Amino acid sequence: MEKRQMTEELKYLIEFTKIYRSETDKYIREAKCLDCQIRKILVPMTKEEKIVGRVRHSVVGFSPQYGGLYTYFFHNVQVEKMMEQAGSCLTGEEREAVWECWRFWQEEKTVQKLQRRFTEKHGELEVDYKPYGPNIGMDDVRALPGEKTEVIKSLGVGSYPTARIALTIPDDDKLVRMGIPGLRDEVKRKQKENGESSFYTALLMMLDTVCLAADIYRQQAERLADAEPEYREALLKTAHTLKHIQIQAPENFQEGLQLYWLYSVISDQMNTGRMDVFLGDLYVHDLEAGILDEEGAIALLTSLYQQYLFINKVHDTRVIIGGKGRRNEANADRLALAVLETSRRVKDVVPQLTLRYYRGMNEEVLNKALLVVGEGCSFPLLYG
Repeated sequence: MEKRQMTEELKYLIEFTKIYRSETDKYIREAKCLDCQIRKILVPMTKEEKIVGRVRHSVVGFSPQYGGLYTYFFHNVQVEKMMEQAGSCLTGEEREAVWECWRFWQEEKTVQKLQRRFTEKHGELEVDYKPYGPNIGMDDVRALPGEKTEVIKSLGVGSYPTARIALTIPDDDKLVRMGIPGLRDEVKRKQKENGESSFYTALLMMLDTVCLAADIYRQQAERLADAEPEYREALLKTAHTLKHIQIQAPENFQEGLQLYWLYSVISDQMNTGRMDVFLGDLYVHDLEAGILDEEGAIALLTSLYQQYLFINKVHDTRVIIGGKGRRNEANADRLALAVLETSRRVKDVVPQLTLRYYRGMNEEVLNKALLVVGEGCSFPLLYG
C-alpha cells in the first residue's frame, strides 16, 4: 500500500472515531457513522459495469457480515503496520490521535464487548487450544500432549462470539415497490403518528446516504461517458438510472435491479430473498413494452453477478427463485428463467442460486434448472 493511501486510511480512522465518540444518541451515531463510512469505502465504477456498487472496507467501521470482523470492528494489525510505514506522512499530533483511536477501539469494538458479556455469563473454561480469529488477536495453536493447557474465556473454536450478523434479508420487495421516496414518506408518517424520535430522524439520514451513494456513482458514470465514447450510451443510461432512483420508485428492470443492489451494498447485505418476486413485474413490464429483451436482461444480471464475485464470499451470496406463495407467479417465473440462464452462462460458484420446486409448478423452470445443473454448474440448489 502506498504511503499516501495509508495516510488517507489513518486519517479516516481518526475522523470515523471522532464521529462515533462525539454522538451520544445511538441512532444518530449509527446514521452518521454510516454516512462517513460510505463516503470512504465506495469503490469507483468501471466503464463496463451496468449495475454499479462495490465497497472495500477500511481499518475501522461497521459491517454486519461482509467487513470481516463484523459489526463495529477495528483492524489492530493493519493499523500497527501502517503506523510503522507511514513515517513522516503523519504529524506528531496525528500519530498520537491514531494511537488514541487504537486504545479506544480495544474496548469499544463489538466483539470485545461480547467477549466480556460472554465471560460474565459463562465464566472461564479450560480447553486444550486457543480460539482462532483476528477478532481477539490469538493464533490457532493446539496444545501438544502433556503440555499445559490455557484457560480462556470461550467455549472454543467456532463457539466464542464473533459479532457476525449473518443471513439478514431485508424486504427487497417493499424497497423496489416503494422506492426511496416511498420509504421516506412512510418514515415521516410514522414519525407524525408516534411523535418525534431520533430513531426516525436516523432512518431519514440513512435514506439520504443511499441517495448520496447513487449520486456519487451518477457523477462517475457521466464523467466516464465523456471519456469513453464507445460506452457513452450505456453509461448515460446508468447515470439516468442512478438519478431516477433517488427521486422516484423504480419504473423499469434496470432501475429496480440497481436500487436493490445499491441498498444491499450500503447495508452490507450478502444474501438476497426472492429475486423473481421483487423484480419479476418490472422485468415483464419491460419485455411487453419493448424496453428490454431477454438478452438485455441477462446482460444486466451478468453485471450483477460480477458484483457478487467481487464480494468473494463463496459461503454466502444466496439468491432465491421459485416456490409457492409468490404474489406474481407468472411474471416471477419468466424472470426465474432469465436468472437460470445467467447462471448457466457465467458458470461460477456465486451467487448460490436456489430454486424452490413444488408440485404444480411451471415445468419449464424446473427443466431449465436441471439443464443448468446438468451442464456442470454448482447451482441452482434444488429445494422441495
